[in-house]
Amino acid sequence: MTDTSNFTGMTKLDTYTYNDAGGNPVTDNQGVINLNIDGVNSIWNMIGDSELTNLTLNGATLKYSEPLAGAAFTPKTLTVDNDYNGNNGTLVLNTVLGDDASATDKLIVKGNTSGHTDVAINNIGGFGAQTIQGIEIVEVGGLSGGTFSNSQRIVAGSYDYFVRSGSTINGADAKNWYLISGLPPDPTPDPDPTPDPDPTPDPDPTPNPTPANVDPVYRPESGSYIANLAAANTMFITRLHDRLGETQYTDALTGEKRVTSMWLRNVGGHNRFNDSSGQLSTTSNRYVMQLGGT
Repeated sequence: MTDTSNFTGMTKLDTYTYNDAGGNPVTDNQGVINLNIDGVNSIWNMIGDSELTNLTLNGATLKYSEPLAGAAFTPKTLTVDNDYNGNNGTLVLNTVLGDDASATDKLIVKGNTSGHTDVAINNIGGFGAQTIQGIEIVEVGGLSGGTFSNSQRIVAGSYDYFVRSGSTINGADAKNWYLISGLPPDPTPDPDPTPDPDPTPDPDPTPNPTPANVDPVYRPESGSYIANLAAANTMFITRLHDRLGETQYTDALTGEKRVTSMWLRNVGGHNRFNDSSGQLSTTSNRYVMQLGGT
């Protein structure tokens, strides 16, 4: 497919089954599809599960079609039997952004991956949730030499999601790629060398460890929502004296005490706060001016 090409559909490798000389059934794959999609204006709109032999994007876009309005979401899978080369292409998936068990479209590469691929996500009704290992979106059977990263922000509810390699996630498959809403772990420094210890007796077996807690990544908009709510709840809660101020005053020219028939109220304030996780730092300024008469 050359630049500016558009293809809507799905692909499938044909197979057939026969019996060998011993009467044993044998499945043979007679189809070979090597697909190169060239150019940033080229798009493959994949409408169903598909299978290829090799796939190279060359800057193009592989887009998993979105579900029809009102229809249930059925995830789609593209299986590449040999190798995948992103080569600065874009992968557009549909995902219910939630916890690790969320439904998602998926790319399965049985061979090796290479090149870089940007990933965009269409959120299909997810409200966001904390992940532990993440939502698996790319599965690699061979050498995982390719890289995948967000092409834009991926958000749902209060959470920001990121595309991360399984090699950076405790308990995940190092070859695969995941959507996570947690902070990646800090790299640990190399330990100082220690002398060889004395032999110790075999320890008692220990139970399998539980997954480590993962700090969720909160959207920065959350701080603004809180600041706006605080301002809305305090700016216009006033007493009569707050609105009128001091109604009696002394005339500067005559010295007579008079009562005004007009009032002006001008109030301002400044808030600053941080959330307990240390991710959000928010400042806000508020001003109110009211003018009236009696």
